[in-house]
Amino acid sequence: MGGPYLIQFKDVDILPELLSNRKLRETIDVIHADSNGKNYRVYSKINDKKLQQLIVKELGLTTNQVQVIYIKLYTFV
Repeated sequence: MGGPYLIQFKDVDILPELLSNRKLRETIDVIHADSNGKNYRVYSKINDKKLQQLIVKELGLTTNQVQVIYIKLYTFV
């Protein structure tokens, strides 16, 4: 099951650009990217573990460099 996620990068020499990768573009929609490039709020069709594995594989990072956290979006009525 997919959903909204926070993606955080740590201990990387050059911050990756998620949308420069075709497979990632097809898998995620960026809701917000912080100006520092370390944090992204995204929506994905796949779960957090699979998303982390895909980012690691496609961007040549380690699992310690990428954190994917499910976030709950609140709707106010």
